Amino acid sequence: LKLNRSKTEGIWLGKHKHCKEKYENINFTNKPVKCLGVFFGCNKNDCQKLNAEKQLEKSEKIIKNWEKRNLTLLGKITVIKSLILPNITFLASVSHIEKEYIDKFKKIVFQFLWKSKTEKVKRNVLSYELLDGGLKMIDIDKYIESLKIGWIKRLIYGDFANWKVIPLFYFNKFGKNFLIFHMNIDGIHSIPGLNKLPEFYLNVVKAWVKNKKIEQPENFRTIRQQVIWGNQFIKIKKKSLIFQNWINSKIIYVNDIIDENGNISEKYILQKLNIKCNWLSEFSQLKKALPKEWINILRQENSKKTQVKTDYVLFIKRNCNYTETLDKLETKKIYNTFIQNEIQIPVGFNRWKTVLNIEYIKSSACNILKFVHHYLKENKYKVFRWKLLHFILPCKTLLKQWNICNISNCNYCNTTEDYDHMFLKCHFLDDFFSKINNLFGKLNIDNNILTLKNLVFGYKINDEQYYEINYLITLIMFCIYKANYMSEQKTEAINVYSVFNAEFMYSYKLQAKCKTTQ
Repeated sequence: LKLNRSKTEGIWLGKHKHCKEKYENINFTNKPVKCLGVFFGCNKNDCQKLNAEKQLEKSEKIIKNWEKRNLTLLGKITVIKSLILPNITFLASVSHIEKEYIDKFKKIVFQFLWKSKTEKVKRNVLSYELLDGGLKMIDIDKYIESLKIGWIKRLIYGDFANWKVIPLFYFNKFGKNFLIFHMNIDGIHSIPGLNKLPEFYLNVVKAWVKNKKIEQPENFRTIRQQVIWGNQFIKIKKKSLIFQNWINSKIIYVNDIIDENGNISEKYILQKLNIKCNWLSEFSQLKKALPKEWINILRQENSKKTQVKTDYVLFIKRNCNYTETLDKLETKKIYNTFIQNEIQIPVGFNRWKTVLNIEYIKSSACNILKFVHHYLKENKYKVFRWKLLHFILPCKTLLKQWNICNISNCNYCNTTEDYDHMFLKCHFLDDFFSKINNLFGKLNIDNNILTLKNLVFGYKINDEQYYEINYLITLIMFCIYKANYMSEQKTEAINVYSVFNAEFMYSYKLQAKCKTTQ
């Protein structure tokens, strides 16, 4: 292999950054140079503009091409995840992106998603799994955090590689073998000098501090496995300890300061220390910093007689009943863990509890979402039902709340138009429902299934045998909604049943095609 000098550029670094000399016929420049798709240079702002702004412009062009199409929310999310997100994935994986550029990226993405209108559902709810009420939209902040934590796994668990020389240079200042990731630090200010790390590595530490699983040790075994340094449980004057001499002498864990008799021994520690200077003062600080409860537990007979291994395992913080170690988690699983940790009942679901006067049952909500996302084939039906579940499907009452119109009355009946009125009680639908009732009679379906509760949460939705009836209910609801807006808010006469016939024939052909494909 030979270096192509005509295509090679170099940058003088550090105190030589203003040097104008050439070396080995390589073209040296004071401007940022591009390497593997990323610009590097001495001017941080110039590099940020070249890297981040270029990706923002690229993303905006993609969005302009796709926003002309009448995509559903699910279609737009597919575009975002497959065409737009990769624009920052590599950049976020190898360098630091300033918050202002991340905010701009989020802004253009969510403007595309909601057609530059007010966002009707919280961003974190959109990122939930389908059966939790979300649409698996990417949470950009958590996504970047998961990329950063992925580096910890590669640093600690991978074999040594040449690229690790640089991170080792920085992290070894706080203990060899990336000791900092084993510490129970509670912030970047816990350890002197930590905030002076290069920004990329500092963000890796911040992401780990935020998401690392930390538990209060309660027995002698977990106490002896605690890393002494940077530990939020071992403090003096509200500051964690870090004695570099002790670290270099391989005194890392509480177990390392306990002698064969189970005592915290001065002589035992003195024998281990490479440098004896100032050790007595440091020992005194350590003894004061150790919680008294720990010392009492360590003095118990079972602690004295038991040998404890200090093989430390890294865990991600989880709200589930089980945990997985970091070495077994791929970046995608790390991201999914972050999402699962913050799942709550969506606001819209809680509103339905009040409107329908029912208790929220997670299994019922999960079953209707399972029907919506796994049984319905058309995205327009999925998004329609999803919006209704989240209480954001437009009706006059909501439009007035959103300051989009001045009145909440139905144009046809001149009474308040809520969901109950729009789908069931409006006189605009009398002729349509008479024909639907005839259809139900021929199919031996009870006419009473068309209630607001069944429209929202499904009819006997826990039983898959009733999925076809729920599919029919979905078609009826969708056609009512479609006819409502085709008729310009009921100011023009329109045959709702003809809309239903057209949708029914289209969906019937689609279902038949899907079954043939399967």
